[in-house]
Amino acid sequence: MRRIVFFLIVTSVLTLNAQRILPEKERAKVIDELLDDRFNNLLPQLMDDANIDMWVVISREYNEDPVLRTMLPATWLNARRRTILLFYRDKVKNSIEKLAVARYNVGKNIESAWDKEKEPDQWKRLMELISDRTPRKIGLNFSKNAQYCGRFG
Repeated sequence: MRRIVFFLIVTSVLTLNAQRILPEKERAKVIDELLDDRFNNLLPQLMDDANIDMWVVISREYNEDPVLRTMLPATWLNARRRTILLFYRDKVKNSIEKLAVARYNVGKNIESAWDKEKEPDQWKRLMELISDRTPRKIGLNFSKNAQYCGRFG
């Protein structure tokens, strides 16, 4: 009798929890909404706390910076080719600019800022974006154990 009661309780709990799991499309929507909130509310505060006004994250396809993976839309598995993200925090305007030095937008949050036809050199375009914004302090992700953005590798 105890086993039957235990089985019924476990089955009921599992059934109730299973009903709370969203379908994949709805989960992706929730994940992207959370990502939007993090970019627009959490990231500016983190950059202020770290006293940086620009943050550059560089990644190569299938060799992503682990932080970059947390910034991709829910439907993306990896970055594409070389993906360079640039976040610029303007405290005076209380704004955060989210740019991708890539040929495509990174989801709905990060706008492409590179037209390969106008400027074929992705690194040069990155330098133009940095120069245009004249940041005082730039945060960079790097590792002595992994090469994420090597020009020749």
